[in-house]
Amino acid sequence: MEKPKINKALIERYYQNQCSEEEVERILEAFDENGEELDAWMFEIWENLNTDFKLNQSHKKTLWKRISSALPIEKQVTCKPATPTKRQFAVHRAKQNFWNYGTRMAASVMMAFGLCWSVWYFTHSHEKLPVLVEKINPLGQKLSLVLPDGTEVKLNGGSTLRYPQEFSDSLRQVELEGEAYFSVVKNRRKPFEIKANNVYTRVLGTEFNVRAYPEDSLINIALVEGKVAVKTRRTLKDTSFLLTPGQLAIYDVQHQQLAKSEFHNKEFTAWKDKILFFYEASFEEILTKLSRWYGVKFELQNPDMAHRYSDKFSGEYQNESLENVLNAISYSKRFQYRIEGDSVFIKFF
Repeated sequence: MEKPKINKALIERYYQNQCSEEEVERILEAFDENGEELDAWMFEIWENLNTDFKLNQSHKKTLWKRISSALPIEKQVTCKPATPTKRQFAVHRAKQNFWNYGTRMAASVMMAFGLCWSVWYFTHSHEKLPVLVEKINPLGQKLSLVLPDGTEVKLNGGSTLRYPQEFSDSLRQVELEGEAYFSVVKNRRKPFEIKANNVYTRVLGTEFNVRAYPEDSLINIALVEGKVAVKTRRTLKDTSFLLTPGQLAIYDVQHQQLAKSEFHNKEFTAWKDKILFFYEASFEEILTKLSRWYGVKFELQNPDMAHRYSDKFSGEYQNESLENVLNAISYSKRFQYRIEGDSVFIKFF
């Protein structure tokens, strides 16, 4: 029998769990092949896919098996053991068959669901759950780490990265608060995804920077190499688009809006090379970056005068002390400073 032909429509049905087992096998073979056209299709599909995240597939399988076992024999739903991707297909078919019983089965199904959930909870609550790793990097520090798939991450000061000790069969997902630079190992079978607030960035293998500090009003995704799909979810206005090298995704947290722009490369990448870089930065942005870089807190003694110095500032510093950086900035911003422990007091004149 001739193998199913790989095309965009087939890949799209794969991500919607609508493929036959034969089609799934063919797609997995294609994932092992090297083709830019396949990558392009996948990114287009991710950009337009409006579905939310679903439960872990192994949990779905367990749940549906227990619902099936609680129904009469002639009404049972089966979930056959299979490879991870096949299991997704089996779960999808089970859900379809389950709902085809019609409304006359609704009451008995809900009772079965409640019964099976209770049995599952009380008999399996002791089962080992996926182990999550949390890396917390304090202010003033830089941290390099390697994820289970070999992806390299550089974590900036005041940042937290959470990821499973072992990635799932279909997705490599991490959660970021703060700033990190990712060099992602390519794997078509398991896309890599970063969750930062309501913004999801999905890639196959590439290099990019994500800045998503909880206290900031903006989330930035700056692409250096490759291609990424950026999407907002669970927001008033879902938006998605693709980034190419040199492009920046900007998410306004308050207004839940996603936009695209260009960026100065060093503005989002210099920090990973231990270079303190400012590009047309406001005074507020300067203090925020210095606070995270050196692990200090700033206090303005006459903040009412700060608005007089609205000129943007650009500069680059490597291996410089806080005192040297403040000396350089104070000439253009016309302020005096005093350092006491981890506090810096600034007075304009």
